[in-house]
Amino acid sequence: MSTLELTSTIELASPSYIQRTDAGGLRVVGTRVGLESVVYAWRSGETPEQIVANYPALSVEQVHGALAFYFRNREVIDCYMVELEALFEKLRRESEERNREFHERLLQRAAQIDAGSRSR
Repeated sequence: MSTLELTSTIELASPSYIQRTDAGGLRVVGTRVGLESVVYAWRSGETPEQIVANYPALSVEQVHGALAFYFRNREVIDCYMVELEALFEKLRRESEERNREFHERLLQRAAQIDAGSRSR
């Protein structure tokens, strides 16, 4: 079979690597991994292979596809991620306020553990 004949077997339609959730989030198709998780990992210097190692539900192809989607829509996705960060911060503050006593105990315990690990 010639190379030209082989190319006829290649699927030319680009697969969709990102899907929108009912809540409006963006996920890698077939997984629960958010596009933002892949982008944050890539921004922190991880390679696609390292991202797959940290998110075993993903394949290297899916990571490359998710990053291609990000690059193609960078301005919108960057705004989406800023909005997500603001939402998470708001939810964190609300949770701390609702559970102030519990949160203070957690901080105290973390400080105890940290102090114990330093004294070794």
